[in-house]
Amino acid sequence: MILRDLLNTFKGSMYKNALFLILNSLIMSGLGFIFWAINARIFNSDDVGLALTLISSMTLITTLSIFGLDDSIIKFLSKANNKKDIINSIYSICTINTVIFSLIFVIFIKLFAPKLSNMFNNVFFNLLFILFVVLWTLFVITDGVFISLKNSKYVLIKNFIFSTLKLVFPFILVSLGYIGIFSSWIIALIITLIIVTIIILKKFKYTPKFIINFKPIKNMLIFTFSNYVMRILLSSPGLLLPLIITNFLSPKDTAYFYMAWIISESISVIPNSIATSLFAETSTNDLDIKEKIKKALKLIYLLLIPTIIFIIMLSKFILGFFGEDYIANSLNLLIILIITSVPFSLNSIFITLNKVKNNSKKLIFIGLYFFIVFLTISWLLINKYGITGIGIGWFVTNLIFSFYAIIKIKNYNER
Repeated sequence: MILRDLLNTFKGSMYKNALFLILNSLIMSGLGFIFWAINARIFNSDDVGLALTLISSMTLITTLSIFGLDDSIIKFLSKANNKKDIINSIYSICTINTVIFSLIFVIFIKLFAPKLSNMFNNVFFNLLFILFVVLWTLFVITDGVFISLKNSKYVLIKNFIFSTLKLVFPFILVSLGYIGIFSSWIIALIITLIIVTIIILKKFKYTPKFIINFKPIKNMLIFTFSNYVMRILLSSPGLLLPLIITNFLSPKDTAYFYMAWIISESISVIPNSIATSLFAETSTNDLDIKEKIKKALKLIYLLLIPTIIFIIMLSKFILGFFGEDYIANSLNLLIILIITSVPFSLNSIFITLNKVKNNSKKLIFIGLYFFIVFLTISWLLINKYGITGIGIGWFVTNLIFSFYAIIKIKNYNER
């Protein structure tokens, strides 16, 4: 009965794209798990914590620099006539933004993360770091291009290549400490971008150019601004946490936190992927959106509940891949994060509904809520409960908001 419902729910282009995105995210999470398990075994936990903080900083800068344009690509590109100008303009704008935000980070690193400031004393390293963040930004935006053009299989191919390549280099670069972990990430990124560029040039007959043409993207800007504010507010706490934990607690605690976080991310790929596919489908055609929301939620929970039970049962075994100290320090946090995926899934669909409807005020409100509530609870609990307090903060924040989301979705369906 459950299998038949699952197969019926997967019918249609929206769910085929969702399947590719789920597979993509599961592969990235699975191979990411192996990557960090390898690093946890061959590097000490301080090196792992510092590398995690460095990579999280790079991801935070990229999130700031993209300006919400990756979602704008998904929403507007498929219906646009001058697709190449839009893609080139967005790539160019995001590159300039990335350079600016990276420079600010490097200049003010002593304020952002004093324990990282020593590695940024070298001008050559600073320039390389800025270049790497630019490459990471281009890597991230490319997902939106593929999704908008209904070619999610290339997202899967791209991220599979990256996730596989980065497993090789930690063994070669083990003598470099945290720089070896960070370099493994970057080398895999560069090789993957070269391969993806070849695919784009041949398959899509696209020619990269550094141009900024505001005319074809002006209709995106209102949506982009509200989505950007929401995205920054929503993602910043998670991206800031490695910096916060490293400075408030220790790099070891950052490692313990992040391993639990990436395992829980293997569950959140289910609602995130289905919500992204729902967004791409309804941005092109928002007819029958009520039925699409119902099917999306049904599919999420059909996949989610068995996954939650399975991972909780194996939580000690999974953490054991990183070492016994990870079981002792990360287990409680992991279980809390896994359970949080239930209200988180509903919240993801509600956010997607507001993005489809261009509800800019609601998107900004959602971002403000998660930013303020999550960081406040985490700050209040981190000194007493350590990283487990952050998990409690994430659960409470999502649970409270899910009640609000249920009421709003129900009212929308009735209308």
